[in-house]
Amino acid sequence: MKGLSTHTSQGRTSYLHVSAGCGTSRYTPVRFACPPEATLMTLVGRD
Repeated sequence: MKGLSTHTSQGRTSYLHVSAGCGTSRYTPVRFACPPEATLMTLVGRD
């Protein structure tokens, strides 16, 4: 699963963003049916 998800615990909500990534590793040296991607996130403080 990729994208933005939330997790709520003890009344607090945390955010987690997961992407497919850009490269490979020694454990998975090829990419199949999963194009590389990079995410640019802009964090903005609360007013």
